[in-house]
Amino acid sequence: MSKFLFILIFFISGCGLQRLAVSQLDQLIEIQTASKLDLYWKQKEALERDINLFLKEQQKQSGETLVLVKKIDPTQTQEFDQWWNTLASTYQRVAEEYSKILAKYLALIDSKQKKNFISKINEENEELREKSDHLRVDQLEERITFFFGDINPQQKEAINKYFPIWKKRNLERINRRVKLAEELSKPQTEKSYFELFQNYQTESLKDPTPIIHFLKSICQPLNADQIKFFLEKKKQGVELIEAFQQAHY
Repeated sequence: MSKFLFILIFFISGCGLQRLAVSQLDQLIEIQTASKLDLYWKQKEALERDINLFLKEQQKQSGETLVLVKKIDPTQTQEFDQWWNTLASTYQRVAEEYSKILAKYLALIDSKQKKNFISKINEENEELREKSDHLRVDQLEERITFFFGDINPQQKEAINKYFPIWKKRNLERINRRVKLAEELSKPQTEKSYFELFQNYQTESLKDPTPIIHFLKSICQPLNADQIKFFLEKKKQGVELIEAFQQAHY
């Protein structure tokens, strides 16, 4: 699973779709995982139970994330490092728990399923690399306007300055995915599969300083309208986490 469950849902456009996705998150994860692993019927039934247990455990842990999201104030840039570290720890915990499920089924599937899985991962990596070659600065700008609305000249300058770093980090992520796929294609035990995912996640969290510095450069010149825009987005995020806590899986 990429990033946090809550952030994945948060990027689905439309509040109604977001809430629907939260209520059906178990089915969404099951379908995506079963499809990628090319699971047989009995394996899908077992996966359904594992995903439900996984989500129930995340519901128990989600209170800490809710408290943190409520605390986030884009004007308090001196707190960004601490908030980032807390969110990174949450990501790693959720990702590791999901990775245990992936590792379990990768160790169970047959050679035909494994071949199909690796083929799908390689296709995804090729698509990502092609997109990476055509990244544009306006795509990074869109990510900022999603949270803050219209940007000002100072923020646009910060985006232009960070763009080469963003592009480089994106390419590094793809290279890590390619390396991971190569290792996953080899015969592994459940434990070694999990360790591969764990190492990949750890590497992805290294050196957050450029990202944090960029976020500070975006938030320091925020105006009143941008702050209001962000607070509305945060409110939606809080509501989605609360909906996740109350969902029945």
